[in-house]
Amino acid sequence: MLVAVPLTLQSVAVAQGPAIGSGAGVVPPVPAFASLKSIPVPYDPLELVASGAQEVQSAEERAAALDMLAKARRLSNVRMHAYDLKKSFTSYGSSTSDGRWMLEDTSPGAEVYRWTAEGPSFSGIFLNANKLLSSNQPGGAMPLRLAQVRRAMWGIYAPNLQPFKSLRVANGTLAGAGVRCVLFAPEFSGASQEAFASGRSFLESEYCVNTQTGLLETFSPCAGLYVRYDYGSGLHFHEQIIPNGFTITKRGKTIIEAKTESVGDAPPKDSGIFQPSGLNPLGVGQVTAPPMTVWSGQGSESLSPGSPGQVVVVHGIVSPDHQLVEAEVVASTNEGLDEAAIEDAKQMPVVRRSFRAQGGTTPQSREIIFTMQFVPRVPRTNSPSAIPQ
Repeated sequence: MLVAVPLTLQSVAVAQGPAIGSGAGVVPPVPAFASLKSIPVPYDPLELVASGAQEVQSAEERAAALDMLAKARRLSNVRMHAYDLKKSFTSYGSSTSDGRWMLEDTSPGAEVYRWTAEGPSFSGIFLNANKLLSSNQPGGAMPLRLAQVRRAMWGIYAPNLQPFKSLRVANGTLAGAGVRCVLFAPEFSGASQEAFASGRSFLESEYCVNTQTGLLETFSPCAGLYVRYDYGSGLHFHEQIIPNGFTITKRGKTIIEAKTESVGDAPPKDSGIFQPSGLNPLGVGQVTAPPMTVWSGQGSESLSPGSPGQVVVVHGIVSPDHQLVEAEVVASTNEGLDEAAIEDAKQMPVVRRSFRAQGGTTPQSREIIFTMQFVPRVPRTNSPSAIPQ
């Protein structure tokens, strides 16, 4: 039995039964999730660990890798000070939230934080003061592209570092510069301990840091989805270096281009923009919950008996009313399974029954990533001898 465990992003493992609409007598062989260790991710121009990843073996190695990430965060964390940060981004593709966006984040100090977003069919003001979140939005679904950009800005440094978290390291290059990459993966209770692929596997998230500057160059929460930070004309704010922009790619194609418009000191705490007048209280907590990663296995009748398992990664956002919206495939070893993977993801119990809000809490949207392994489904005809009498 697979056990849900806390991971780099809040995550869970699910063993799927027969697909919706399948008949009685169908027995789907569900693969061990540990087998995902041995499956390398598809080629991507920003996948910097094609081979040579090594598991850390000592306390010193583990400490060095985690210290490198902590220093990278401090180097570019504008929230070390009171600040006012303005960004813009343009998103492309098939998402309903694609288009031109303007963002502003500002905080005069502890306990007060305000951010705004203006984009296609969305205009939001969010003020968090003394734990209470107020907004001009009623609390509906957060657009996927907006959630992605805000995670790239604020939410990437959240690896859960319990002892069961696998950690591998590898060296690579990006645009001629050396990088040191750290790969995080879960360990599932009871799973067979199969060897990792030489390069990055489907179980791992990835951080790559420039070995000369100490700055984070790329972040990839899952196969097929990559954030690349640009410091070519990085902005200096106190002792921090703020990237002048970043791009987010999906399956090798750019879907988001973000630019830092300005960064400076925040308005005083008693400024009118930090007052909730004209806004409605939403609740306690942020409007977006930490992202979740889900691994699942299921049978597929479209795969020939004896053929190897295939993997599809689906990314989307779960609305406060438990609907998976703006779902898209970000990586796949078999494009013929992409549509089925999206439909299966929409029906997952973790989507339909999770995130029950308690009284006084903020209705939340949540990014979610499904890494779905498909294996051949072999129908078994029920017979009198197979049915208890």
